[in-house]
Amino acid sequence: VPRFFRTMPREYFQAHDRPTRLGHLKAIVAAEAAGLDEELTLRGHEGAVYTVISRRSYPGQLAELISRLPKDRPLTSARIHTASDSSLVLDVFEFGELQGARPGEGDWQELVDENKVDVAVNLNASLTTITITIGNAQSRSLFERVARHLGRQGADIQNAELTHFQGQACRLRLSVRGWGGEGADQLGRLHYLDDAVLALAYGRGLTFVQAEMLVALSRLVHLLDSEERRGITRDDLLEKLLSHPADPLNLVDRLLSGKDLAGARGPAAVAARIRANNLEQPQRQSLTLKVGGKPDLLFIHGRDFDGLRPVEAHGSPLVIGTHSEAHLELEWLTLEERARQRPGGAMILAPGADREACLGAFQRAAV
Repeated sequence: VPRFFRTMPREYFQAHDRPTRLGHLKAIVAAEAAGLDEELTLRGHEGAVYTVISRRSYPGQLAELISRLPKDRPLTSARIHTASDSSLVLDVFEFGELQGARPGEGDWQELVDENKVDVAVNLNASLTTITITIGNAQSRSLFERVARHLGRQGADIQNAELTHFQGQACRLRLSVRGWGGEGADQLGRLHYLDDAVLALAYGRGLTFVQAEMLVALSRLVHLLDSEERRGITRDDLLEKLLSHPADPLNLVDRLLSGKDLAGARGPAAVAARIRANNLEQPQRQSLTLKVGGKPDLLFIHGRDFDGLRPVEAHGSPLVIGTHSEAHLELEWLTLEERARQRPGGAMILAPGADREACLGAFQRAAV
């Protein structure tokens, strides 16, 4: 018991009332008395609170825990506490309806209205503090992605706090050990990247920009080049491009450097039609490519969606929802035609996509 009070961080005692702390302590003492060394999970308040008690801390641990949480209820808050000697990790997750902003927590309306992301990193000799505030987020997904990303970089998350404010605005604060701030700018992009982009970046050791460009280019080729897409899916085409990794990466590098692709064939011929992109745009929520044609179009690739619209769009796009990958592939074949028929263009959503978030990102896209 004395060790518990001596090693648990001050934030733990500030965040939880006495009855809650006593409940935690009783569970720890009972486990020690029974000789149990495995992870403990406590459930309280009719399943609205999950407490996980672990005997050690390691990189990737938090992401693993989040992936095991119930998926049928929104995660409204989370607090992660690690003992100073790393002998105990106590994680408390709360589920329920999202709450409004609390007095004294600042003005979050700008975050909500403009869907901004702000990342602040404070480097310290022992712990690095990261604060991420975002205006329109799926909190559970954001938390899991950030935790997994830091874990892949060898960072051990010692303490974390997830708080919701107005609408879907949330703030994520983390204290991590073993991370020197490398790639801090990428943390702000994590929420907006498609699963295919993350899988490619992590699986092939690419930057997020390289992976975004490769996924977007493969889908654009599949959309515009009937020969390249003949008999294969979008994922198949991406794998085909990656079968000779130097070629697509060279293509991406040439696109990013603005080098001339005139006279190119195959996928490079489609890439040659790209006139501009929004990679330098601050707070971008998608990758937008201006594609030359009659007329020019914007190809917009984002998390769980892709779409086409005129450069000067008028009105709302046609939003095509899908219920399976097979359904998506079927609808995909007519996306270009439908986009050209509608002044606001057309977009297609992946199964389970957040319709409002995708629509907002699509409509805000520009080059």
